[in-house]
Amino acid sequence: IARRIVDTLAEDMCKNWYALRGVSPQMAARYARQERYAHVRERVLSGLKWARLYGGAAGLMLVEGQEEDLSQPLRLEEIMPGQFRGILVVDRWNGVTPSTELVEDLSDADFGLPRFYEFCMPDGEKVAAHHSRVVRFLSRELPFLEQSAESGWGASELEHVYEELNKRDATSANIAQLIFQANLRVL
Repeated sequence: IARRIVDTLAEDMCKNWYALRGVSPQMAARYARQERYAHVRERVLSGLKWARLYGGAAGLMLVEGQEEDLSQPLRLEEIMPGQFRGILVVDRWNGVTPSTELVEDLSDADFGLPRFYEFCMPDGEKVAAHHSRVVRFLSRELPFLEQSAESGWGASELEHVYEELNKRDATSANIAQLIFQANLRVL
């Protein structure tokens, strides 16, 4: 049941994906090839699932030629076709830590969110990444004070059904025990 709560909505969101419009068929095919190569759909689905399970996840956009200093803003105008290498997705508990320094620019879409995120890379190295390089995956939104206590992340979808899941688990265990006793009496 818990797995269905976490996975179903995320899988439905990614099932039909999206279609590019306004570009030539050749350009759309080239884009789709690069997207498949970088496993974007799978990474986004993973991020959505981690967010629903843990309340948040983050994806670090990997761009060839801009990996030397991830603490600098992503330079969109310098990205050439074929340089996008994918997204490294980690959950909020085991791979990313938001900084306490916040974005103060009112014109920035990430105003009030962490300015940097510290990612634990697969080789164990910790790297600070600028917020423009990070895709945030959030689950249930929390009130301001609770969100601050959760380091800017949301709430797990399982928090809202935890008691009901416990009741179901206890009921299943009791039914199994009764069936076992009934079988013994019959024998």
